[in-house]
Amino acid sequence: YHRNVNFKVDVGLNYVLVASQNQLFSWGDNQFHQLGLGQKFEKVKMVETPQQITEIPLDNKSVVSLSCSKGEKHQHTGCVLDDGTAYMWGDRTKANSANPEKESWDHKEDRLFSTPILIWNDKIHRAKKLVCGGIHSAILTETGFVYSFGCGSDGRLGHPEYVGHTYLYKESRPKLIESLQNVDDLESSYYHMIALIKE
Repeated sequence: YHRNVNFKVDVGLNYVLVASQNQLFSWGDNQFHQLGLGQKFEKVKMVETPQQITEIPLDNKSVVSLSCSKGEKHQHTGCVLDDGTAYMWGDRTKANSANPEKESWDHKEDRLFSTPILIWNDKIHRAKKLVCGGIHSAILTETGFVYSFGCGSDGRLGHPEYVGHTYLYKESRPKLIESLQNVDDLESSYYHMIALIKE
């Protein structure tokens, strides 16, 4: 135990994510690659001791926000660094972990990412916080805006479902929730999110 070290911790159903200074560790259930430990651990279903996530460039940077998904299926994980960038990894089913390289989402794409991918690098609207729901996620920016993505059925993303969508409404990339401004904090459960507005 180190008294002068600032730890950040979040837990999923059966896994843990811990940030300390410029290091990030995970352990537990890895069946959806939600630990972000890369190819070396892709076939390992349970990691029993903390392992360092090395694929995120943390030199001279620190983790300001981290989040584990809620629920037992489609587990995904992410974090925000103090430079305003955000990374995600794990199960991309329903596009709950955005892929900036793809314009659209389909059922055929590889949905498990064992290595963190950069999903947010906006220099004007720097990320402040990332929240992972069940099959959706959202980014809160330092400028007080919220961008959500993933499964949008039942209104969980805060966007109207677009006309002509088939199967489940979804957003493959972070999309601005136009009705929200001056958001100070954001949290998510499996099916819904809540935003704290600063007046």
